Amino acid sequence: MDMEKDNITRFKQILERQKRQLSAFKVLVVDDEPSILNLLETALVAFEDCYVATAGTASDALHALSRAKNPFDCLLIDIQMPGKSGIELLREIRALPDYANTPIIMLTAMCERSYVDNAFLEGAVDYITKPFDLSDLQVRLNSVQTLSKERRNSGSGESASVKSVQTALYGFDDAFPINGVPRLLGCREFDN
Repeated sequence: MDMEKDNITRFKQILERQKRQLSAFKVLVVDDEPSILNLLETALVAFEDCYVATAGTASDALHALSRAKNPFDCLLIDIQMPGKSGIELLREIRALPDYANTPIIMLTAMCERSYVDNAFLEGAVDYITKPFDLSDLQVRLNSVQTLSKERRNSGSGESASVKSVQTALYGFDDAFPINGVPRLLGCREFDN
């Protein structure tokens, strides 16, 4: 009888964990440094309703993206990695239909602005410098989480505010979306 009760309890715990993972904000962290992966995984899991997966290489990241049952809500990618750089990985990810508009935040210890500029040109929405300020990281992820929820609720890959702009009349000073132009910076990139 006790064994049956234990099995039911374990089964309920598994179902509860799966439910949390399905409703959680899903983040993939890509960095070649195991200590950074460990730090970010620990910090992000401590944030409320966050599920974290990690990858140590660009190929591991692409594999994680391809085998995910549901697309990740956000990606954190190190800019400088051996083999394929984070910017090259970003370019490949943006070509995947499920990730064309997913918020991607670049991680960098680089002090040269050109790396960050190139990341924005390839579709990054933000960047965080190493060493991390965990409160800054939480604020940035909260912003991305809000953006992702807004996009999900609007039923498209675009935020509700962008969708409403498409049906409005434009003034000379109004921002409007231009899709399909490579290396074009959108409005959200300028918000940073």
